[in-house]
Amino acid sequence: MEESLTILDQLKIASLSEVLLVAILLLPFYLGFWSFLVKEISLNQTYKRRFYIIVSLFYFVAIAVLKYGDFRQEKYTTAEIAIKSHLRNEQWEIIGFNRIRSNINKNYKDDFLEKLISITPEFSKIYIANDSTEIYGIKYIYDSENLNFFDAALRIKKSMQQDSFERIGFNRIRQNIDSRYSDEFLEELCERNQELFERIPLNDSLDSRGLKLLK
Repeated sequence: MEESLTILDQLKIASLSEVLLVAILLLPFYLGFWSFLVKEISLNQTYKRRFYIIVSLFYFVAIAVLKYGDFRQEKYTTAEIAIKSHLRNEQWEIIGFNRIRSNINKNYKDDFLEKLISITPEFSKIYIANDSTEIYGIKYIYDSENLNFFDAALRIKKSMQQDSFERIGFNRIRQNIDSRYSDEFLEELCERNQELFERIPLNDSLDSRGLKLLK
């Protein structure tokens, strides 16, 4: 049996429309909990209505903050993968901010890229002195060990998306993608790429453990 996801995990992987639908369905139970507490306090009807409005607003604001934070993190993760993939494909070590916008995503502003650099160990900010169209850029600091896990993560994710798989077992990964990926390697890959994969148990004749693609 697959391990059940926590409520927070479900909120993180759900779409905004799904979260709002569930939030609306659960709102009566949420207000019911507060009504039980309000009974212990002497409040007139006006103050009770105001109290329910406040706790309802807090409820939706808390969910919005959670989803917004998750969305922001997802944007940085997507940008990191896109930039690394582009540099690998072009066999570059350096790319300017303007070239990132023209080749990858026009919406990546300077402050977004600088924040991305600060949270990505393999990236460093550089000054580009000999290019009239660029001032600052990103240098990708290649690390052979990290690179192996990065390449494996991209290959597994691409294969799962092509086959419309949400889950895949370790043995099936070795059969379909690369026979050299040991259980220990795949376990560490999950640890290094927790924003992409979740390690899960499987009840399968071929596999007892595998991973789940989170996005």
